[in-house]
Amino acid sequence: MKKVAAPLKLELAQFRSLAAFAQFASDLDKATRDQLIRGEKLSEVIKQPQYKPVPLEQQVAILYVASKGFLDDVPSPRVRDFEAQFMRHSRQPRPGHAQDRHFHGAGRRGGQGTGDGRQRVQAHLPRVTERRAKPA
Repeated sequence: MKKVAAPLKLELAQFRSLAAFAQFASDLDKATRDQLIRGEKLSEVIKQPQYKPVPLEQQVAILYVASKGFLDDVPSPRVRDFEAQFMRHSRQPRPGHAQDRHFHGAGRRGGQGTGDGRQRVQAHLPRVTERRAKPA
């Protein structure tokens, strides 16, 4: 959790200062816009429903996804939907793996599981963006 959440505090502080600055600026460069968008997504991800705490492995998984920029293509209003779909997807058993919890234990024993986590996220993203692209 510490590995995944450590840069979060800094990124959110930068987002808040940029958001305050952006209120007065009319023309923002691409890097600033991208940082504002990522800050919005991080702000959405850290919200939890009242009286429904999110399990630790799910917190780590979604913070990892958000902090690595995997949510940059997902619209901010759809972050909650993505989070729910991703958690359902990550719980599905994988062939050749005895343990079906994808991120359970990630970050232990020297960070084992990170490469597999990245592959799992990248495999899930096209499905979410395809669903988003279809007209409702």
